[in-house]
Amino acid sequence: MSSLLLVRHGQASVNGPDYDVLSPLGAEQARALGRRWAAENREGRLAIDAIYLGPQRRHAQTTEHLRAAAADDGLDLPEGEIVEEMAEIDMHTLLAEARKRVLPTAPDLPEQLAKGELDDVGKTAMRHMIGIFAKMLERWAGGEIFEGVEPFDDFTARVRRGLTAITRAQGRGKTVAVVTSGGPICASCHTAMGIPAARAVELMIMAVNGSVTELVYTESKLSLRRFNDHGFIPPRLVTRI
Repeated sequence: MSSLLLVRHGQASVNGPDYDVLSPLGAEQARALGRRWAAENREGRLAIDAIYLGPQRRHAQTTEHLRAAAADDGLDLPEGEIVEEMAEIDMHTLLAEARKRVLPTAPDLPEQLAKGELDDVGKTAMRHMIGIFAKMLERWAGGEIFEGVEPFDDFTARVRRGLTAITRAQGRGKTVAVVTSGGPICASCHTAMGIPAARAVELMIMAVNGSVTELVYTESKLSLRRFNDHGFIPPRLVTRI
């Protein structure tokens, strides 16, 4: 039996000019994971045999930060290998709609997110925005087509191909990290658990930036061992979008 450690990337630049870049908070989340893995390695509880990552820059930057933090604490992690199938869907259409509905009531939200400090109005606005985004994800999982967004069934099939390629390349008795996004993690859990699509996309909203979801696999089966492990991330650094 082998393990896949699916890592959700650190927080991206939600309101910056380029979403696909880690925020300072996102870099800290990734470094917290690197320190966690170094500690588990010292205790004899973890040895990472390989690291794979999706093709987005936020995946590469998360990998760089967690490897650097682990190295600072004495653990040399393998270099990452890109797997195109572990790319996130293009969520700009869905996020743009959610932002359009929320920002008029909370014009200071982008600045607060950049600082990582939300006042009561900002917190309410974020809950509202996440709720709108969740409803749009549910529609997407139900088969609705959004311009520029990969259909749900095509997306999950693509992620399954990526998982198959990784598990076949690594074989038995391995612990393999995969740095990716909430979408591929959701699709992986959908595959492992056989849950309905509408329930699966709920996991995208629940997964914390920098969290770890573990799947165990054999030649014939993929199973969920733990989901959204983020106890190593200080509460002030916890984000979901």
